[in-house]
Amino acid sequence: KVRAITDQIGAVVESSQQQLEGSQALAASATQMSAQCDTLLTEVGEFRFTGHKRMRQVAEEEIAKWRLTRLDRGDLEGKLAGLCQRLPALEICYATDKNGVQLTADVSTKGLDPDSLGFNCSQRRWFQEATRRRSLFVSDIYRSIVTGNYGFTIAAPLFDPAGELLGVLGADVRFDHILDS
Repeated sequence: KVRAITDQIGAVVESSQQQLEGSQALAASATQMSAQCDTLLTEVGEFRFTGHKRMRQVAEEEIAKWRLTRLDRGDLEGKLAGLCQRLPALEICYATDKNGVQLTADVSTKGLDPDSLGFNCSQRRWFQEATRRRSLFVSDIYRSIVTGNYGFTIAAPLFDPAGELLGVLGADVRFDHILDS
């Protein structure tokens, strides 16, 4: 009897080990598949979609109406909230000063998230391109580190009436939302 029990325990251990190896292989395959999907979508993101153009046009039209003379946090957050209400594809909007330091909260249809105040965006490509070109820049598609969603960023330099750079508007657009519209 002891031999039979020992054999059964050995069979259970062997079966458990096979199941563990199988689940590890499955997890590795899922990770590899996810990475390949990310690579494919970000490569596709280098092309411009109709949604890129439409969001760019609407953002340019809205910002042109603002006629900024200075950057006031409360005023900007109100304008950004209105922009998010009119453009439901926007995940969040924010504004930086001319040095790339975020001077507004992250604004979304859900409200304000002040945790990002003071964040330095000067090394972000969207900020650098918008200030270098002195015109609106639309990024390629990427996966958000905050939400995990795919999207792209619209960055628009904000000028005073004399043409002096005041700061940059950043708006993260949900890619899935513009595909559906």
